[in-house]
Amino acid sequence: MQFNAQIKRLINSRGFCLAMLCCIVGYVLFKRSYREIGDIFQSVFLLASVAALFIDRKQFFKDKMLWALLFAIAIQVLSWANSLIDIPELAYSSPHIGALADLFVFIFVAYWLKGSLNNVYLIWWAMCLGILLAFYSHSDIVQQVQLGFQGVRIDFNIINAQYPAMYSGVGFLLSSFFMVKYLCLSVRTRKAQYIALFVSALLLFIAFVFVVITTQSRQVWVGLLAAYVIGTVLYAILHKEKLNKIILAGSLSLLGFAFYSYASMPLIHDRVQREMGTATSIVTNGDMSKIPFNSAGTRLHLWYESIKWIKERPLLGSGYNARETVIKQATHFPPNIHKYFTHLHSSHIELLVSYGIVGLALMYFVFAWVIRSTKVAPEKRGINEVLLISLLFTVYWLTVNLFESFFFSNNGQWIHNVMLGSCYTFYLTYKLNRLPPSEQASS
Repeated sequence: MQFNAQIKRLINSRGFCLAMLCCIVGYVLFKRSYREIGDIFQSVFLLASVAALFIDRKQFFKDKMLWALLFAIAIQVLSWANSLIDIPELAYSSPHIGALADLFVFIFVAYWLKGSLNNVYLIWWAMCLGILLAFYSHSDIVQQVQLGFQGVRIDFNIINAQYPAMYSGVGFLLSSFFMVKYLCLSVRTRKAQYIALFVSALLLFIAFVFVVITTQSRQVWVGLLAAYVIGTVLYAILHKEKLNKIILAGSLSLLGFAFYSYASMPLIHDRVQREMGTATSIVTNGDMSKIPFNSAGTRLHLWYESIKWIKERPLLGSGYNARETVIKQATHFPPNIHKYFTHLHSSHIELLVSYGIVGLALMYFVFAWVIRSTKVAPEKRGINEVLLISLLFTVYWLTVNLFESFFFSNNGQWIHNVMLGSCYTFYLTYKLNRLPPSEQASS
């Protein structure tokens, strides 16, 4: 008991908490750029999190997200057992529990942020810089920018263009938030610190707009539009007030910019129009055999093939490896699809195929609960900034994951855990300490 008390005092000490915050910042900055450094920071705060979980286990086990993590592990075991019984020739020899469990690291990110709005701001700034560091470390960034200005689709040598586009969508959300926030504070107070923060956010915003456009990822364009339209409406509903004029103006400005870009920028117009024939063929005849294996068509073929697997094992799915097996066993797919494709290009579909309705419902519950939890976050001038960001991010994240499998990618899990952790920290801190969330943030 005395040893436990000493460990608890150490974990709760100001110096140790500051050290863990530094590890979180290091993880956010370097995980996708200089991974060896980022992995060290991640390992340290995860080890400390295990100790904290043991010491505060009684309080932790009252938290719904920890139970959701345990349930996720159980689902993966049950799904594996289901595949072992039903399709033993395709099942793994043991369950793979990391796929869903990795999506719950945000609990420990939330724990070390300690419900402080200042810490959350710090992590959001670090996320923006971490994204730019990822671009810099993977490529000749000057060359990539030059190619972008020439109309070439750029990817910064990060897997493919969808990934830097997805990163930049998140950077777009955060930098636009900071830009509007510090513009208003600069006009109101004329303080140098707010002007400097506004200029910094503006430069980040310009960089992310450039990448969002030049990576030519339609799913990110749709995701951002959905985030600002649906997210702002949901904010008004959940916050039980009329839409804040600043929030509404920002959303309408983005919509106006989107329509202007479509009408005046050939790069965007051509990219949107390029595969309209695929959509037309679906509407006119609905015959899958006539749909080409282009970008949009390949996704449709993958999803259509997945339906058979979902129907056969709807409740618990077919296990972790089912997403690859769907492609391997589709005899009508061309050889290049069998050779280069290993996932179904939709996290939602992959959850259904691998873990069934139960797995999909669990992840939707996680997002819904995180959004609900942000209601205890402190407000600034009548705006719950964390609720707003959680809604914008969730709508964006669920939208882009309709077309890519970011849930099951290390790159996507990094974004997922940092953003959900920064939104969940206020509720988790309140539950563990039974105290109101910290309001030590500056304006």
